[in-house]
Amino acid sequence: MKLAILRSQSNTTVFDYTRYSAARQRYLGVATLKCVFENVASCNIIAYVKEIGFYSRMLCCFYISLIALVLTSILTLLLIHILTALN
Repeated sequence: MKLAILRSQSNTTVFDYTRYSAARQRYLGVATLKCVFENVASCNIIAYVKEIGFYSRMLCCFYISLIALVLTSILTLLLIHILTALN
């Protein structure tokens, strides 16, 4: 599975930010993103993602997508109901 890396406007990856360096050393302890997926336990990767706040952002996007899907389904069913009532 390939990982999509978020990039800021300056084209810096999340892995490069000095603001996350303490957490990165605590959970990951490697210098490159390639080494993370080759040498670091998945539970440490998840803990790091949670600590830097990225997990909650992903979860928020998931819930927004889920709500959009439900609303789309409801509107589709409503449209079908209206169209069948007109015939």
